[in-house]
Amino acid sequence: DGMGSYLLGENSPYINSVIKNSGTSYTLKMQTIEQSETLPSFTSMVTGLKQENHKVDFNSVDLLTRQFQSKTIFDFALENHFKPFVFVGKEKLMYLLGSKTGDSYLFKDKLSGDSLQDIDNLVNPISDNVLVFLHLKDLDSLGHLWGWNSKKQQDALKTLDNNISLIVNDLNTEFVDYERFYIFTADHGGEGLDHSSGCENCRTIPLIVNSQNTDRIYILSENQYDIYDVACVALELMGVEGEYGLDCEY
Repeated sequence: DGMGSYLLGENSPYINSVIKNSGTSYTLKMQTIEQSETLPSFTSMVTGLKQENHKVDFNSVDLLTRQFQSKTIFDFALENHFKPFVFVGKEKLMYLLGSKTGDSYLFKDKLSGDSLQDIDNLVNPISDNVLVFLHLKDLDSLGHLWGWNSKKQQDALKTLDNNISLIVNDLNTEFVDYERFYIFTADHGGEGLDHSSGCENCRTIPLIVNSQNTDRIYILSENQYDIYDVACVALELMGVEGEYGLDCEY
């Protein structure tokens, strides 16, 4: 959450190493939606729809918010015999689950360093096919407090980068015999204390796909990617095929 591409650098050594890995394909020029706010952006990410088609133009939810209508990668996963595990650090993102409930969907109002054990307890290899979605809010939280690319946010990036490394190493251990594909991406970047102005640094985000324990190395093939394309990348990695009326293309 909040990891614009321009933030990556000396304080993201693990992500840098993933980018350089021979099993990785990436772009640092993917574009999020013009209303670069968390909930609308993540909605595009998990639905494969442009904002005008998913119609989520609000960034908070309450009891009067209309029920979520669109299908998501979590629905496609369930329909194709994948077990989804979802961890989010902002309660409003639970909105994207619709009516789904259960022990595999977890909200904790914590930064990544305080969430490691929760994530470890949540995710386990109880299915042949698993989809894991992890939302880590560190950079967004520090960006709103101290500013994007401030020293405080860069310090948070260094911590987050290390925690992502710990999470991936743990997943690799638990899913040692599985083909593993990791997507590292973000909902938006930011400038100053905000991110919703549509500025270049607000909209430019990374899309990094790392393939492990497989001969099926995923290659990003397009010249331009938008945040709604993440859903189709995930569906391709899951081997899900079909005509679903999405704005992303296979």
